[in-house]
Order: sequence, then C-alpha cells, then structure tokens
Amino acid sequence: MNSFRQVSGFFMMMGLAIMLAITITFNFGNTDSWAAELPLQSTGSSIQIATQNQARANQKELEGKVQEGFGKATNNRQEQLIGKSKQVESQVRNAIEDVKNNIQDAMN
Repeated sequence: MNSFRQVSGFFMMMGLAIMLAITITFNFGNTDSWAAELPLQSTGSSIQIATQNQARANQKELEGKVQEGFGKATNNRQEQLIGKSKQVESQVRNAIEDVKNNIQDAMN
C-alpha cells in the first residue's frame, strides 16, 4: 500500500513537472505570453503591468503546487511547506492586484 502511494505520488509529480515544463516552454506563464497582451481598455500600460503581475503570481502558484507535489511524493515535509508558502505568496499577490484593479476602476 505504501509503495502504491509512492508510485502514484511520483507519477503525479512527474505530471506536474511536465505541465510546468510546457508552461515555461510555450511561455504560458510568462509576461511575454498571450495573456499579457490581451486587448484591454483604460490606461493600457498600467493594466498591462497588472496583467503581467497576475501572470507572475499564477506562475508562482504553479511552481508551488509542483514543489508541494514533489515534497509529498518524496515524503519531504520541508519541500511541502516551501511549496505551500509559494502558493500563499501567489494568493497574496493576486489579492493585491485585485485591490489595485478595484481602485483604478473606482477612479475611472
């Protein structure tokens, strides 16, 4: 039973690592990706910066999930905690960007 969990955890970790590699290779989580260049209204540059910051936050969240999965697969508590902390950091960054967007919307 324990070896089954290790094997399934390994495959989960490998799947997440492959997703991360694809994300990096095709620039899905990069500030130069298609998401950062969506046609937006309003001031343009400030919204593009917000979109870039959100893309970075999403990339950090994915990185945290991969690291947490790796920690679970290898039974490494420290890797799990570091992965969780990256996910929390991502959530905080996204919340900050949401507040900035709400302030900008209120000012317009």
